[in-house]
Amino acid sequence: SSGINAEYGEVYEDETIENAGPGLLEVFAPTNSLSACSFRGYVNLRPKSLEYILRNFSDTLEYLNLSGTNLEGLTNMSTDSLPELNKMKVFIAAIYPRQKDVEELPHSLHTRCSQQLVALLKLMPNLRVLNLSQNYHLRFNGVDIVSLLSEHCPLLEELHLTKCAVPAEKLLNLPKLKFLKRLILGVVHDRDLSYSEIDAATNLVECFKFLTYRILPHMSNLEELSIEDPTHAFPADDIVAFIDTAGPKF
Repeated sequence: SSGINAEYGEVYEDETIENAGPGLLEVFAPTNSLSACSFRGYVNLRPKSLEYILRNFSDTLEYLNLSGTNLEGLTNMSTDSLPELNKMKVFIAAIYPRQKDVEELPHSLHTRCSQQLVALLKLMPNLRVLNLSQNYHLRFNGVDIVSLLSEHCPLLEELHLTKCAVPAEKLLNLPKLKFLKRLILGVVHDRDLSYSEIDAATNLVECFKFLTYRILPHMSNLEELSIEDPTHAFPADDIVAFIDTAGPKF
């Protein structure tokens, strides 16, 4: 097996895989066994390049990191007839766009990004680790991410939803993720872009209360909960109840 590291554009510059020259094409030849691929911070990722990886290495790819890439690579990629990514264990798709980029981004592109993420996650039935930090467009577009994951990625052990603005009631299906060990939640701070208003109805104090009394009793495998809300204080009674309710592995 082999891995590809194209972080921060060190390999591709502004080219797609198909135009990058015979040397690189040999590395990416479907006859090779590619198990890991990282495009972290690579802002020139093109749709054809990402589709090429997913389509040609679906039988071997176990790790894919798209954190901090441009949205174009994902939103304009064709997911039609993509094979299942049965080997995929780790998918990191956190986005960290600059404020200027997000403010100029049309809402239609956010919608497309949500649709593409949903389509990809449905192809990863054996996923163990998922990082969707700051994909707040999922909330905009009505994606019930926890329900989606409980149905299509039931083997998840680690889930990052920081700054995804998941409301408390949408955490109801978390116990269906029976193998979940680590859960990371957090809010969109006032300093984070112009979208902080989406958290007006996503007070993590309420999420913490909901988790403590409704969810935690049914999650015996949970070992770690990280929940960050610097603008609100968690009530002492809820913290005590959380400690009393936490499972034996916590």
